[in-house]
Amino acid sequence: VLSCLILCLLMWLFSRENQSNTICSSAVNLRHLSRSVAIESFPLFVTSICTVAALHLGVLCIGLSMTTEQAALFSVASRVAAILSLISVAANAVLAPNLAVYFESGGAVRLMDMYLHFSKRVAAICLPFAVVCIVLSPQILSIFGDDYIEATGALKIMLLGQFFHVSCGAVSTALAMAQRAG
Repeated sequence: VLSCLILCLLMWLFSRENQSNTICSSAVNLRHLSRSVAIESFPLFVTSICTVAALHLGVLCIGLSMTTEQAALFSVASRVAAILSLISVAANAVLAPNLAVYFESGGAVRLMDMYLHFSKRVAAICLPFAVVCIVLSPQILSIFGDDYIEATGALKIMLLGQFFHVSCGAVSTALAMAQRAG
């Protein structure tokens, strides 16, 4: 919500420079622009909310059903494994606008080639990092304290799952850029 408000403010400031300085036209254009931005960004907003919920839902469920110590172990392992997705997020920032352009122009073959190329490249970049994290998982978890080494098995499973997720490609981003999300 905050990012949507900031985007609306920036768009309004930009539109003010390019239009006349009348207060009435500026207010009308701001309402139209705000509605337009909200409608266009809604699929990405839903995707972002689902991503955040997915990151925290597991910890919440563990916290409700197990001890606080087990929830802490799971939380640290989950956060360390989530670092693997940063590479995917960076690639998606480059991929998303290109997918939207090819989708709008009807270049389905080029769109699919680009998507597969990016997916393979992201997986190739993430693989060495995932292997190092799996091999050094006890050492990585010991950064948080000796008690956290107990979460080594959970971290390894989460790293494998995160690698699989990253290897599948930017599915939610592709759907959002093709206006098929939500």
